[in-house]
Amino acid sequence: MKKTIIALLAFNCVAMGETAPLTADDATYSIYNATSTTATLDFTSDTTAYTAMTLTFRLKADAFLSELYSCGQNHTNAALATVAGGGTNMGMAIRYNSSNNTLSSIYAVHNQSNNAANGAEGLSTGFGPTSWTTTLNGSTISSTSAFSGMLETWGYNTITQKSNVSEMLCSLVYGATDAGGQCYFTVVMDNGDRYEFSGATTNTYKFSYTDITNLSVNSALVSDALMFSSKLSGSDVVSVHSSMMVPEPTTATLSLLALAGLAARRRRK
Repeated sequence: MKKTIIALLAFNCVAMGETAPLTADDATYSIYNATSTTATLDFTSDTTAYTAMTLTFRLKADAFLSELYSCGQNHTNAALATVAGGGTNMGMAIRYNSSNNTLSSIYAVHNQSNNAANGAEGLSTGFGPTSWTTTLNGSTISSTSAFSGMLETWGYNTITQKSNVSEMLCSLVYGATDAGGQCYFTVVMDNGDRYEFSGATTNTYKFSYTDITNLSVNSALVSDALMFSSKLSGSDVVSVHSSMMVPEPTTATLSLLALAGLAARRRRK
């Protein structure tokens, strides 16, 4: 009995001593279950002079893929999510590649009109990434320049506008003094296959964080959005993306402790 209690306490201490991975709960600001009336979160009263930002959002997979296909076919763009401040909007959008083809992809974008509102309209100037490194279940498989080229791989049907995708999450990481930023895109299939994309922005444009005023999303394509007031590493982004899809590690730890306790009780009987 004493050995069982000691083992459980030791396991618990180890779990508590580990550095907890970042999750959605660590975000500075958040929008959940966005609708047309809740697509913008106003925080003009926040006077913090932020020096870094990570924008993370969950896409409505089939709606996003339909828009991705449409933007390539019709040569249009569609905003996804943005943070406004310092006279400028910065975020991510779907942009078509060229009037000479039907390709489209996700780009980091900015606009100096500072008119972010419901739908995050007005983001027009793209600065990358123009190429994304692709991994499938942890193994590098290729580089991707246009996500519209992945539509067939993801099982998207242009007639039913349905796909085999269960989760899509995206992040833009940027610092006020940086010459560019990092972008990440996670796609999880119904069968559990997980694609991870990463790419660097190519523009020397710098964003001011001295007057961030709101977080805004296109509620037709985005369900949840988070803003972190720091530059997340690639592993942190993966951790946050995962926390938005599966139970957090703390919950898993408690479950293991409960199972261990139940097993010990059965052995005593």
